[in-house]
Amino acid sequence: SLAGRKSYSIIPIDSKGAFHPKMMIVFGKKEGVAMIGSGNLTSSGLSSNEEIWGSFHIDEKSEKNYSIFRDSFDLLTSYLKDSNQSHKNKLNWLHKNTTWLESVQKSKIQVEQKDNSTIQLLSNNGSSSIYRQILQIINEPVVSVFMIAPFYNKNASLINSILFDLSPHNVTCVIDSQYGT
Repeated sequence: SLAGRKSYSIIPIDSKGAFHPKMMIVFGKKEGVAMIGSGNLTSSGLSSNEEIWGSFHIDEKSEKNYSIFRDSFDLLTSYLKDSNQSHKNKLNWLHKNTTWLESVQKSKIQVEQKDNSTIQLLSNNGSSSIYRQILQIINEPVVSVFMIAPFYNKNASLINSILFDLSPHNVTCVIDSQYGT
């Protein structure tokens, strides 16, 4: 078993609500990849379930995804701020052995793409919910909302909020046919 030959940590954290983020960050000597998605970090979550993942590659030559990578790394380290010294030592080791990481500055809030669209990491940061952050990003009238999720709450409070806050002409919800509510 690899567990006997490699070092890994399991770090419990306290969360105000359900702890539900799914993120994996891979660090190499000269490059990294931040992956953010819907799947649990299990064999089925990464291989056979119907999931969605975004992948953001960075290296020393391209700054394209620096901001999203930095935001992901900062979110990860925020979870470790109250952890024990062993975990802090692993972060220090990471900084020492991935020298390019220091050049990854948080340059912008959003990552601009070639087509002028933007990508932004949103998280429930204590001061503003993800939903409120989405409302702040939208700066023109909404025509349609299309959502995909395994289920929705039975009283449709999110859908009602979207209808009230955004006034779209239509809302489409794709849910699991067997377990969705």
